[in-house]
Amino acid sequence: METITFKGKKYPTRTFTMTSDETDEVTYTIADQTLLDALSVNENALNDFTSEERQIDDQIYFYVCNGELELDAEEICKSRLDIKFEFIEE
Repeated sequence: METITFKGKKYPTRTFTMTSDETDEVTYTIADQTLLDALSVNENALNDFTSEERQIDDQIYFYVCNGELELDAEEICKSRLDIKFEFIEE
């Protein structure tokens, strides 16, 4: 598992690579709700393209519920993505 550091605290992330009928090979990074909560403390920062919060948020494709990040990567994608895909790797 990878991490993103924000304000001195590390937040876990996971990165998946897949393909679909709609896209060539694509890589998605996901994180759990704790990172989104931390980024949202200053809600105006997410609207500011130059803020650290916005730059981090732009790296995350979607957020999952706390604890869900530990689930099987392919299962997470099946439950969150509304397209058919072929899971390649994590």
